[in-house]
Amino acid sequence: MSIPAEDVVVPEHVRLLARGADLECVWRNDYGGLTFRATGTAEPFYIKWGPRNLEFTLSDEAERMRWASGWITVPTVLDSGADDTHEWMITAALDGLSAVDPRWIAEPATAVRAVGEGLRAMHEALPVRECPWEWSVPSRIANAERRGIVVPESLRTAPAVDRLVVSHGDACCPNTLEPYEVPLNGSLRALLGPLGRDLRTAGGTNGGRLAPRSLLMQDYPVKREEYS
Repeated sequence: MSIPAEDVVVPEHVRLLARGADLECVWRNDYGGLTFRATGTAEPFYIKWGPRNLEFTLSDEAERMRWASGWITVPTVLDSGADDTHEWMITAALDGLSAVDPRWIAEPATAVRAVGEGLRAMHEALPVRECPWEWSVPSRIANAERRGIVVPESLRTAPAVDRLVVSHGDACCPNTLEPYEVPLNGSLRALLGPLGRDLRTAGGTNGGRLAPRSLLMQDYPVKREEYS
């Protein structure tokens, strides 16, 4: 995953979705997905576009962001859709810069701390009892098997849940905006799951690489070594 350093060919369907706006590719993920910033026609907006996959869809993401918007600030979903091979989602822009923007790469401690602060705020705001989606071990096994993945018996027993929260699902610096009150950007999966899932994901992708993991977890009343 990275901010493209070279020019990116804009898919024809993305141009149609942009309706004449100027497009800049601001992100490329590992699955061939692209995110474009669209400007010049009205208020700026983003187009997220990529190949369809069976693990998680942009229509799922759009549904979850609409749900979460009742409690936290998330990008407003303007449109979403799919064809036989690709899917897309259009969202209004929020103020702020991605935590992997060069502006914040130059201040890694600030970037990593913001991930932890954003997660803490999100976990406290989103209501567990009202979340209709889950990320339990049985649901993950079922998802994997639908995709033809053979799950070994040793991975079918769920560990104890430390604390049940509405998890982000992809808590990392690229999905964090700074500065922002609840600095969470895209890829919100809003699934019921253990607190440790978000903390380990965030710690594995950010903590220790950009700045010490202790900065990420300083707002959490947990033993840091349990989430290493």
